[in-house]
Amino acid sequence: MDENMKLIMAEFAKINTRLDQIDTRLSSLETKVENVEARLDKVEARLENVEARLDKVETGLAELQVKVTELDTRVTSIEKVIKESELDKVNTRLGMMDLKLDKLQDNYERLDMSMREISSEVAGGFYKTKHQIKKLEDQGATVVKILEYRNLLPVH
Repeated sequence: MDENMKLIMAEFAKINTRLDQIDTRLSSLETKVENVEARLDKVEARLENVEARLDKVETGLAELQVKVTELDTRVTSIEKVIKESELDKVNTRLGMMDLKLDKLQDNYERLDMSMREISSEVAGGFYKTKHQIKKLEDQGATVVKILEYRNLLPVH
């Protein structure tokens, strides 16, 4: 019976050791859970701050949208006024520029005709001068031949 008691006591000791290990693990887990809960509280606080900031941003964005719409309306009305007043000025200037362009085109055409005439006259003068130089060369050659022939004849 003593031996059975010893065996039972040994089993109880093992069980107690295991229970102590389980208690230690449970304490460790409880500590971890507490840490996680503390972190979760911090995250929730941050999330509330983010939500508050997001609300402010949304409000600011809505106000900005209203201002942009107002600005768009003003710009449209200003553009309309500018278009109406400037369109007449632009059309007048375009008409004047069109007339100047026509005059420049006429001047260009006259200049082009003058350049062609001058080019034609220069080309004609060149060929005429070339022909005259050829005649002079031929006459010079004839004079040289005559002089050579005279030198061959004795002069008395």
